[in-house]
Amino acid sequence: MVILLLTVVKDMQVDSHGLWVKFGENRATNVSIKGCKNVDDFIKAVKKELTPLLDAFSIADITLSATEGGDSLRTGLKLNELTSISDYPGSNDLNPLFISILRSESNGNFIINSS
Repeated sequence: MVILLLTVVKDMQVDSHGLWVKFGENRATNVSIKGCKNVDDFIKAVKKELTPLLDAFSIADITLSATEGGDSLRTGLKLNELTSISDYPGSNDLNPLFISILRSESNGNFIINSS
């Protein structure tokens, strides 16, 4: 299973140890995929890597998208299935996954702070 994941990641033009992510105006950074099977696992790794930047947000509020302002990736999507997303160009510092924050207001409405 690990060999398959590393092969797919290599085909996605990423470092075999991680995927590139970008939050807001911050620079893109590479986050390790070690121990990550799906997007939910990877979001947890992103939150740890981007401490203290994401400390104020719960895991449930953090989403990833293949394009800036694009649809959120399903949390259950396996990392080796990222290539099945039509608008995903592969992950590198020029084409990172984009981090967005879904926050709840006191009235129960949601607002999205896109990257």
